Amino acid sequence: MIVRSAVCRVLPFLCVFWLQSSAWADELRVVETSPTDHQVIQGQLNSFYVRFDRPVDHIWSRLKIERDGKVIETLHPRFEAEPEVLYAASPTLAPGAYRLRWSVRSLEKTDLEDGSISFTIAPKQ
Repeated sequence: MIVRSAVCRVLPFLCVFWLQSSAWADELRVVETSPTDHQVIQGQLNSFYVRFDRPVDHIWSRLKIERDGKVIETLHPRFEAEPEVLYAASPTLAPGAYRLRWSVRSLEKTDLEDGSISFTIAPKQ
């Protein structure tokens, strides 16, 4: 009787834990980026962010800016950002076509997940 009572009390918590862990086992999903994919920016751009659907590990995550397939800047996410956001400042970029790449790790996983967007900084007119 005592064992049955204990199982009945613990079982709901185990079910909730299992549902949460299986839901978070999926890949991270990008919710929003700045700049947006294929955006043409008039003027300066000095910061970047990628927002995910759940918290990420800021220590092991990276943002990189590429031009012509070469990394021109590796950015380190700022720790004061929201838990699900990778945010970093960058030096001012010259006009041209760029790609923002990220390697990110969720708090639950050890695998890094990669993604990217492209953007263009228009020349001054």
